[in-house]
Amino acid sequence: MRFMKLTLLSALVVLVSCGGSSNPNSAPSISAEELAAARSNFETTIESLAEPALSGGAGISNGAIFGVSANSDKGVISIWNWDGSQFVFGTDLILIDDWCGDECTWGIDSVQLVDLTGEGDDDIYTGYHLNDPEGQVFSQVSGSWKSLNFDLGLHASEIVGTSITAYHEPCLPSCADGGAIPISYSWNGSEFTGSAVDDFGNQFSLNLSPKCSSFAVKEFEPYKLCDRGDGIRDFQQVLYEYGLLYYLAGNPVDGYFGPDTEYSIKVYQFQNHLPVDGLVEGQWYHELIETYNLINGMGD
Repeated sequence: MRFMKLTLLSALVVLVSCGGSSNPNSAPSISAEELAAARSNFETTIESLAEPALSGGAGISNGAIFGVSANSDKGVISIWNWDGSQFVFGTDLILIDDWCGDECTWGIDSVQLVDLTGEGDDDIYTGYHLNDPEGQVFSQVSGSWKSLNFDLGLHASEIVGTSITAYHEPCLPSCADGGAIPISYSWNGSEFTGSAVDDFGNQFSLNLSPKCSSFAVKEFEPYKLCDRGDGIRDFQQVLYEYGLLYYLAGNPVDGYFGPDTEYSIKVYQFQNHLPVDGLVEGQWYHELIETYNLINGMGD
């Protein structure tokens, strides 16, 4: 459980056109010499502050030079505006505003500028920890800095070059079983893609973007990706009540065999030394249903 909240978050946002002006030709050009001078001035500005701050340096967004710094103790990111001769404080972006006291460890570890889209406008990447490492990107859109949430339940993330790399370790069926399967993701400009290989050489991925343009009605097993029906809904209910159904949002018990249901089945198969094929059929499926029915008083 996270003991925090992030302000300015959207529910699920992809990094598209980060920081770009709607009319790039209208923005005055900034020379390399002017940017270099501003960067030198910014470091002097940060060093002169009365309280310690992490410097992310100076960059360009919406045709203007800006600087970014972070106060780890306060969980605040500061934006500085360049007036041509000096940096003037602009605004604060609050990253962490829900104190967790002695229940967790937290703090901002790094702040840096990176052009994730290749459009010449810099975004702010902040590395921080709240028990586990996390990451956050802020991008300037129409003059306002917006927080872009790409966490997606990921375990950690970092900037590698001009790309975001993220790591995820699903706890299915149970972390107590040592069952976490590490997956490494890369950002392709619109979504995270990644894959994992289990001890048996089976490769599978967790990419919850829609994979089915339509769903076919299926009344009997075997059930597979892109099927739908009452039997699938019943099986999802079993997985859900056992804590085996992985999902991000919404109602996971809907009778539609989507990529999240397929992934949950693959992890269950992996944990129980079954062929990892994502198909619902055979003895393991019937045993799981029978056990569930007996526990819930629906068996013989």
